[in-house]
Amino acid sequence: ISKFIDLLEGDRVGIIVFAGESYVQCPLTLDYSAAKMYLNAVTTDWIPIQGTAIADAINQSVKAFKTEKDKNKILVIISDGEDHEGEAIGAAKIAAKNNTRIFAVGVGSESGVPIPVRKNSGNVVYKKDPSGNLVMTRLNPRILEEIALETQGTYFNASTDLDLTEIYKE
Repeated sequence: ISKFIDLLEGDRVGIIVFAGESYVQCPLTLDYSAAKMYLNAVTTDWIPIQGTAIADAINQSVKAFKTEKDKNKILVIISDGEDHEGEAIGAAKIAAKNNTRIFAVGVGSESGVPIPVRKNSGNVVYKKDPSGNLVMTRLNPRILEEIALETQGTYFNASTDLDLTEIYKE
């Protein structure tokens, strides 16, 4: 995400973090250093509610874009695509009606992978539930593709040779 912010030229950027619910981490700004500072503060512990509330994140973005009448409104979602609420396509339709295009970047594996968590010491451990079981995530490219297509956006798979410059150009 930080490398993507480095590509921006005159574009406002905002950051919404989400898991089981979403929060505006950084409101729309042209201050890329501030956006990266907000980004660096994010940890997987910030949102205690497990899940992937993609619809909530899309709805938060649409609200953030409300003042941008005639501007290009682009939302880049970086997610595994798990849609625990089942409302992501509906939220994408609302985004499309508000002239917001969504570019979805899928991360993870369709077969499932543990969720890495970087500790303050720099060590990486894997997320566990309260019972001590490993929390797994599965990439759902189908839902991410549908979200993007609903808004005339594009889906990208981060496990392939992801070209951030190409995403930015598009």
